[in-house]
Amino acid sequence: MYNNDFIFKECGFDWLPDYLIKDNLFNVSYDIDTEVIKLYILDETKSFLYKISQEGISKQYEALKFKADPSRLSAFLGVEFDDRTIQIDTVEDNVYYLYIEEAPHADYTGFLDTVCSKFGISKSRFLDTVNRINKRQITNMFECFKYRAVSGVKVPFESDNCKLYSRPFKLGNGYELNDKAKQFMTRLYGCDESDLESRLEYLWVSSELLTNRIVLTTQYHELVH
Repeated sequence: MYNNDFIFKECGFDWLPDYLIKDNLFNVSYDIDTEVIKLYILDETKSFLYKISQEGISKQYEALKFKADPSRLSAFLGVEFDDRTIQIDTVEDNVYYLYIEEAPHADYTGFLDTVCSKFGISKSRFLDTVNRINKRQITNMFECFKYRAVSGVKVPFESDNCKLYSRPFKLGNGYELNDKAKQFMTRLYGCDESDLESRLEYLWVSSELLTNRIVLTTQYHELVH
């Protein structure tokens, strides 16, 4: 799936401890401005991820196995949500990562409205962020739902760096990679540019609501599905 020589050797991750299984590399994130790279490697039981940066290693846990409490999210946001549609996907310290792509209209838009209210985000700022992470440009919350322009949300309990995630290639909304990102992705997958888009079906594109920072995160979907 990934070009291991490129990501582990050329990108400076040759220091990793032996207990990490390189073939379990699930996600690779790439900041398109700073070119900072992070790796996410599944443990041997595939129940949590080692999150690896040049600063160190932390863990992200699958919500069900971590027994993440949905009531904590509701209490934090001040609104009750159906955790069958607004799903806690993973947990890292005091951060919940929510998957909302398949939620019905009322749950989807209600949750995003509440997130904007909680973090003091205007609708124009919200739409700017959504349009940064999709090629398709939307003009209102209904279009956001119609095209599923937001697939996930990072909700931090102790900071304001809330983040939106899209899956633009999977859902047909598209995203234009800049030249450096294309070069990185073709090296990561060991493919020609003409074959790149087929490798990016499950690519996540994310941006914080209060900054213009954009991160691309690949996904080795077949590793767990």
